[in-house]
Amino acid sequence: MLPPHSEKTFYLRIHSTSSVLIPARLWSAQAYELHQRNDYALQAWYFGIASAMVIFNLLLFFALRDQIYLLYATFVSLIAYTFATDYGLSKEMLWPQDASLWSDIANFVGYSCSAAVMLLFMRQMIRTDEIAPRLDKLVLAMAGLNLLSLIGIVFSLPTFGLAAALLYVTSAIMLLTVALYCSFVKCQRSARFFLVASSAFLVGGVVSGLNILGITPSNFFTENAMPLGSALEMLLLAFALADRVSELQREKKIAAIAFESQEGILITDEHLNIIRVNRAFSEITGYPAEEVIGKSPKILNSNRHSASFYRRIAQSIQSSGIWHGEMWNQRADGEEYPVLLTLTEIRDNKGKTQNFVGTLIDITIRKQAEAEINSLAFYDPLTQLPNRRMLMDRLKKALSSSARQQKYGALLFIDLDDFKTINDTLGHDYGDLLLQQVASRLVACVREQDTVARLGGDEFVILLEDLSSNIEEAAAEAELVSEKILSSIGTAFLLKDYEHICGASMGVTLFSGQQLSVDELLKRTDLAMYNAKRIGGNNVRFFDPDMQKIVLARFALEASLREAINKQQFILHYQSQVIDEGRVSGVERRLRAAGSMVCSARVCPTQHCRQCEFNPIQVAHFCR
Repeated sequence: MLPPHSEKTFYLRIHSTSSVLIPARLWSAQAYELHQRNDYALQAWYFGIASAMVIFNLLLFFALRDQIYLLYATFVSLIAYTFATDYGLSKEMLWPQDASLWSDIANFVGYSCSAAVMLLFMRQMIRTDEIAPRLDKLVLAMAGLNLLSLIGIVFSLPTFGLAAALLYVTSAIMLLTVALYCSFVKCQRSARFFLVASSAFLVGGVVSGLNILGITPSNFFTENAMPLGSALEMLLLAFALADRVSELQREKKIAAIAFESQEGILITDEHLNIIRVNRAFSEITGYPAEEVIGKSPKILNSNRHSASFYRRIAQSIQSSGIWHGEMWNQRADGEEYPVLLTLTEIRDNKGKTQNFVGTLIDITIRKQAEAEINSLAFYDPLTQLPNRRMLMDRLKKALSSSARQQKYGALLFIDLDDFKTINDTLGHDYGDLLLQQVASRLVACVREQDTVARLGGDEFVILLEDLSSNIEEAAAEAELVSEKILSSIGTAFLLKDYEHICGASMGVTLFSGQQLSVDELLKRTDLAMYNAKRIGGNNVRFFDPDMQKIVLARFALEASLREAINKQQFILHYQSQVIDEGRVSGVERRLRAAGSMVCSARVCPTQHCRQCEFNPIQVAHFCR
């Protein structure tokens, strides 16, 4: 034993078959004993914490079947093993002392494997595959490189040691970088736990290195900074895993609340046997939970869908794992109803089907609203007949169909005679009742494939399709239907307590293909109807091209008369009417405009009568 403050030179020759740390100081017997006691206490504390963490997380893994707990237990085991090799405990306790080769490489193997597992643990903890796919690929690559570096053992132990050390440092930097990015950029809660835990370990490593170099003062904390930092890292990560358990509980609570939502939910096993349903499912279907548990969802099927429909659903789930669409189901009382259904296949990590989840929404009210909107858009609210919009759409399709099949079609324009009289005398409620009964009779007079529409007021249009390919036969078929309609309308209507006899004027136009536009067809049919009304009503007239020429001429004359009135171009002339022996029998008045006679009237001495050849805009006041 050396006296205090004495100087002596010692030469040490050390032969190490494993990694070893030699403190460059001399100890007194009492100080060395105290140091050893503290050192063993620290090691007991460290490995005790590590053992507890491993056992606890293995229990969590077997209970929850979550791989992250297994990764954590593996990581802690590898870190504890690596520190055991650093302290020389591995050679004393884990393998024989004569296993010199393994003693030389054990420390580097521990660091390489722990770095790889740590990266995989971080990947699953932070879920980098979801929030940072590019970084996730780098993490996987770095973990792979740490494992591949083990191959270097075969070639050169110093090279392997250097590679393992460099990769471990690089892995630590990458780990810290990913944790920083996911914490502050992606705002990932678990990444913040990881950032603090990794920082504690790295700070411990840096302080320990500085202490070996003699830069920092030597004390209990600087000498044991590495194991202290590692223990703190394990504890912080354990808190993170505990937070994960709390998060899972919160998710389960949210899932339980969501399960009792307004949507009906059923869950089946892989054999399509129902294992659970929620309250909304029972309210929608009428089946209590106890009646459907263990049964197939086929009990909900209606008779509206074919077997091929259900095969397509199965094929969609098999190929994409999901099917979404509308279908008809059947309640417990036999009532059929529409649902919006989503079927999802749940698979485990190996891709094997575990469950099927179905969510259904009763869309009866929505379908009724859609039907009402469709009715308002395409049907007359009084008679429930198609309106002008639907008629135009069906007429376009009829023209295309006529062109393909080379068959004639017919358009019938019907206007009730003296309809205004019943409105004025009996009231509009009687008029509406008459229109409803007329609509029913018109529908009864045609085939199911034909269209009966109400344009408004007392005007109806009938579209006859698939008539003969011969124009004469097609005209005969249209005429037969027209006569049937006139006969039906001519039968007395019973309007409440009033019996009414009604007539109708009808115009008919034949069409073939798309030679005429929809508007032109309606115009021609309208002209034919007015021709029928002009000659007394209650009859049928087919459209005649000559009639259209006359109408166009009348329109042209009306336009010229309006222009002459606006420009005050009319001049009134009187011309004597002479009979036998030169006696004047009357005077003919002539109204001329720009040199042309547009109106004439003959006045007899005994009476003031006049005849206006054209009276479209009431110009007779010029003939007084």
